[in-house]
Amino acid sequence: MNAEHALVGDLCRGLAEAMPQIVWIAGPDGRPAHFNSRWSEYTGLSPEAGLGDGWVDAMHPLDRDRRTEDWRAAVKRGEAREFECRLRRADGSHRRHLVRVAPVRDDRGIIVRWVGSMLDVDDDELERFALVAAHDLQEPLRKIQAFGGRLQTKHAGELDGQGREYLRRIIAAAARMRDMVGDALALARIATEERPFVPVDLRAAAEEVVMDLEVLIHQTRGRVELGPLPTIQADPIQMRRLLQNLIINALKFHRPGAAPQVRVSARAIRDSDDSDPVAIELAVADDGVGFDEANRERIFQPFQRLLGRSEYGGAGLGLAICRRIVDRHSGEVTATSEPGKGSVFRVTLPVRPQDREAPTRDGGPSGERDGDTTK
Repeated sequence: MNAEHALVGDLCRGLAEAMPQIVWIAGPDGRPAHFNSRWSEYTGLSPEAGLGDGWVDAMHPLDRDRRTEDWRAAVKRGEAREFECRLRRADGSHRRHLVRVAPVRDDRGIIVRWVGSMLDVDDDELERFALVAAHDLQEPLRKIQAFGGRLQTKHAGELDGQGREYLRRIIAAAARMRDMVGDALALARIATEERPFVPVDLRAAAEEVVMDLEVLIHQTRGRVELGPLPTIQADPIQMRRLLQNLIINALKFHRPGAAPQVRVSARAIRDSDDSDPVAIELAVADDGVGFDEANRERIFQPFQRLLGRSEYGGAGLGLAICRRIVDRHSGEVTATSEPGKGSVFRVTLPVRPQDREAPTRDGGPSGERDGDTTK
């Protein structure tokens, strides 16, 4: 039996070397005992450096605790698991990976090893394609909207009821496509934007966003309450986009017949009670429809919708854009929710983010050290 297990192990290692993504093999206890060569090519670390618990050091610091818990839970339950984490490349940057782990059992059902893989899902080529495709779609869309508008203004009276309905649908579909193209461009450009990080007053940025959303707030009869927000080192345009998308999301997904109540706040995160802040946690809370937390990862994926377009509009890219922005700032975005009882989106941003596209200036948040005083 031992010889058979050794043969299977050799076969697994051979297959692992043939895979284009990072693959590892772990013992029954879940501790990696072998990495394929792709591990070293990608991380710049030796295969030995990833063995045991060493692989955890290659993950983004904000992902380590939660993803280690995911892995231990899978081992304890003896079940396959899938999750995302950011892995450090040899150049020091972090890229998001889809991690899949599965147990291998013998003929008695006992787990003899685990096999895992990491697939890079931050595909630059795909981003470039999306950027070009979305850009090239803008001009045809302008023409559809322009000529559709002229047809509706000048010739709607010549159409019967069904014709006018068809025209209305064409114009509405073009508007949705325009919004989708705009969101796709925003998503594709995040990784290629090279603006330096500078001090950003989050309170001032949030106030500007609320002013810009005045029409939506009026339409929903909503209310946006801004608490004290700090000044942090960040990309100012992306911080504004992050706040805008989170507040729009909170206003849009309100309960039928209920005016949405949105609260934006922040708190400092310290390693110890008397230390300087190492990060800030920005929270956007609402009292809307909420969602099942089983879909917590899904809502941050592009084009993923939990509710129908007829009920709530949008292309399904707003939260994906938020995640990309937070990733660029070496942060983390999570959400807690309960159906019918609202949601809270929390964004953790380090005081000194690491940004390979644009060098970060020295220094933490300006103003008070606790990060809770607005300038």
